[in-house]
Amino acid sequence: DGDTQNEILFTLEQLVACTNSGNTMQRLPLFTKEQIMTMFPMGMDGRLASMTTTGSQPLPDDVRVGLGDVLNIRRLADGRVAADAVFTDPSGVGISLDSRNSVITHATLVLVWNEPAGAWLIDEIR
Repeated sequence: DGDTQNEILFTLEQLVACTNSGNTMQRLPLFTKEQIMTMFPMGMDGRLASMTTTGSQPLPDDVRVGLGDVLNIRRLADGRVAADAVFTDPSGVGISLDSRNSVITHATLVLVWNEPAGAWLIDEIR
């Protein structure tokens, strides 16, 4: 429904905004505990410790992530929602249209409703 789609888009926009502002402490609550464990299987490693204890440093303009498009939002049989998104990520690896444009990264994010948070959280990235 429209409300769910808006809430999913809000979560994705927050992900991009927190990434660009370098605010890891606001970005981590956008993920389920299971997804955080997938991203950091060894727990609090040096990289995560540094990201969470140093001050927020915004990304330089030339490497900022962008949300290009959300192609499809659909409910899955298990009650989660999948969103196919296109992100521009100049410092990542993806499909480049040509050497003048940023890298394009396609991802399916699977989100789950978290009642205590009152928000959709990213539960899986495909």
